[in-house]
Amino acid sequence: MSSKPPHGPKFANFKTTMGNKGKTNHGVKLYGRCLRHIDVRQCGIGAFAFYLYFRFHVTGEMENPPDFTDNKAWFDIKLLVDVISTDRTKPMANDSYAKGMKHVLRELHIASRHYVHLGRVMGPVLLEFEEITREDIKNLGNWEPSTQEARYSTKLPMKALRTMAGFVDADGMYFNPRTAVDPPEEMEKMIFPFVETSLEHVTAVCNRDGVDKHTAVSFLKLLKELRKVVLQDAAAIAVLHPERMQHYMFHHLPVFKHASWEVRCGTIFYVFSKKKSASFFSKFCKLVSILCDRGMLTG
Repeated sequence: MSSKPPHGPKFANFKTTMGNKGKTNHGVKLYGRCLRHIDVRQCGIGAFAFYLYFRFHVTGEMENPPDFTDNKAWFDIKLLVDVISTDRTKPMANDSYAKGMKHVLRELHIASRHYVHLGRVMGPVLLEFEEITREDIKNLGNWEPSTQEARYSTKLPMKALRTMAGFVDADGMYFNPRTAVDPPEEMEKMIFPFVETSLEHVTAVCNRDGVDKHTAVSFLKLLKELRKVVLQDAAAIAVLHPERMQHYMFHHLPVFKHASWEVRCGTIFYVFSKKKSASFFSKFCKLVSILCDRGMLTG
């Protein structure tokens, strides 16, 4: 998880992942990038956070977490797995993934012949509708990266990222209201409760042995960030789309049974979950930025 200073008072948090080298990318590293979407129903980072929290709850695989200082103990664990299987090193088969996507599309009454590569098909089209440059579309989608893009670029076409996250008003000004308030710490620690102990262990081993475990530290810190995402996005769903609170997840995950859930999260995020507020604030920040650039505002 990385952060970029915004044009306003709040950091724009985005998730960056690196894909394996494969036959279709000719040995070049591919990067996936995602900003938190203004519409909580379309947020890829929120979906990722819910998925991990729900998966760990269902499988129980983190009741005895692996030793994150030993790469062999956890590097082969796959992100997308069949939760029924006990082998977490075996990735979900394309057929299983396609079957799931086909079911979702049918439920949403969306006609498509693409299932496994649905995102690769839809992404460029959505960006073209918003008149994003061909170069930024190619960069974001890892389409035939040039030498500069592959070797020396930050891999962060920010305008395309903001557009895909739904920020098209006010020249793409980024302001996501549901990120403005931090959830209570005691509720955060109910999500991925193994993180503090594991992080302390990794840090102690690094200090003792004089080694670096950047991947382990980054992963555990990412989980700490995703705690906030779970609570912030769940609160926004509860306020804006209460019908979705009937999902099995919200009735069985421990944090949503906490006595403070509705009072300290659901209610407090009400004001920050209004799209009009986000639009107004984005336009206001853009105006202030322009006035500052022209020397019409100081201090």
